[in-house]
This record gives sequence, C-alpha cells and structure tokens, in this order.
Amino acid sequence: DADQLISNKQYAEARETYDRIIRVNPSFDDAIEARERLYSKLITEAKTLYHEALIYESVSDLENAGEGFKKTKDLLTNVGNAVAIEYYKKAVAKLSRLQR
Repeated sequence: DADQLISNKQYAEARETYDRIIRVNPSFDDAIEARERLYSKLITEAKTLYHEALIYESVSDLENAGEGFKKTKDLLTNVGNAVAIEYYKKAVAKLSRLQR
C-alpha cells in the first residue's frame, strides 16, 4: 500500500502507513528501510520547495513564497530526521513572519 501511495505522490499517507507497520512490528527492517528512503525523498523535495519559496520571497511574490513554505512544512510534518526538523522549523518561522 505504501509503495502505491508513494507512486501517487501521497507522501504523508505513505509515511503514516509505514509508521503504523513499524508500531505493530518495530523490528520489521523492510518497513524501516522503506520509511528511511521515503524520508530522504521528502527531505529532498522539501528543501527544493523551501529554496524556491526563498526566491519568491526575495522578489516579493509573497503568495507563492507562503505556498512553498506551507508545502515544505506539510511534507516534513512528523519526519523524524534532524535535517527535516531543521527545515520544518525554518518553514514554520517563515510562515509566521509572512502572516504578520
């Protein structure tokens, strides 16, 4: 199921599927490895979106900047990885500033 969700770019749902599998069987190595690959894909995509949003922000296109920061935040929600957490926090901070 998770593989199908990934191919449909439904990353949050795929992450939740892997999380459920791992909660039931914490030593299921295939699921752990697949979730790590998914995390890597999410982080790569989120970093790209974040940097694109910075460019939009620099040219005062705040609507597209906000959308990019929101997508970054959404992709990285509940991703247990130091880089993901860093970009998640950056995106949340940028969204907070843009909403003022």
